[in-house]
Parts: sequence; structure tokens; C-alpha cells
Amino acid sequence: MPSFTIQDVARRSGHRRHRIEVLAQQALWDARERGGVAAEAEAVQRLVGVVARMEVLG
Repeated sequence: MPSFTIQDVARRSGHRRHRIEVLAQQALWDARERGGVAAEAEAVQRLVGVVARMEVLG
């Protein structure tokens, strides 16, 4: 299980927090439908990548 939460990632993104939380929730719902902790961890990793790209485009 990841050692950080969606809220941690969203907090680091500043003013984009709501959008990131929405994306994160969608990713986790998708992961849970596929099943398992591994799918959830993969979703969180994708989210971290999205946040990083958004910060670069900033």
C-alpha cells in the first residue's frame, strides 16, 4: 500500500487541489473495479505522474 494519500498529493499541487482529488477518486474507483491493492497502487502512481506534469505545465 502506498505510504501517502491522495490528499497528500493534492495538497502538494496547490490551487489545483480539487481537480486532482477528482482525478484521484476516479482512478481509485477504476482500480477497485479491477480489484486489488496492486491496482490501487498503480492508480496512485499514475496520479503522481499527472501531478508532476501539471506542475511542469503550471
